[in-house]
Amino acid sequence: MIFENSRHPKILGAVYNILNIGLPPEKTRPYADHLICQLHPKYAGDGVDFAWHQDVKHRRSWDSEWSDINGNGSFVQTLMAIDQITKDNGPILIAPFDKEKHGKDLELPYKFNHPDLSMYFDLNKVTTLEMSPGDIVFINPYLIHGSYPNNSPGTTRYLLVNGYAAVGANHRLYPGRGSCARVDLTNGNVTNDHLSQLRECKIELFGSI
Repeated sequence: MIFENSRHPKILGAVYNILNIGLPPEKTRPYADHLICQLHPKYAGDGVDFAWHQDVKHRRSWDSEWSDINGNGSFVQTLMAIDQITKDNGPILIAPFDKEKHGKDLELPYKFNHPDLSMYFDLNKVTTLEMSPGDIVFINPYLIHGSYPNNSPGTTRYLLVNGYAAVGANHRLYPGRGSCARVDLTNGNVTNDHLSQLRECKIELFGSI
């Protein structure tokens, strides 16, 4: 059921459009590699947060040969709200984006309210995403974002997180059943013929992906 929702035609259609932004028709591709599919819970008072980061850092930390082959990020992360997400129960925070300044890997301090963050964006102009169940956010790998802990008195919130890469950007298998499947974004069909070409991985612990 999770894969079914993650590969809904409307989601895949949007992923297709995002991954092919700026490409001439002869270079557009109908396929993407479905790298990650995860449920992210935040329980009231659990203290879990994700400080300011760019997803491209996690792609490179997992695959040292990661390549932005399309020149537009070559990756899109989708965040689907399962529960009502409020400003109190661990919402997603989005920093204002400057293409000239942020369209590359940045050495961000992995902390909230670090004084050096002012070099990258105005902390007073951060957007807090309050979401209703079923709402979806599509995130470019260079977008600076994070999320606070769940400080609500008793609510749990879940996000369904998926990540799709342009074919050829990733070179390493991810952990988890069904990871890295190649999906036809026009019809949802899946192939795994390419998996033997990816480097094997060991199950490792690493930060939010």
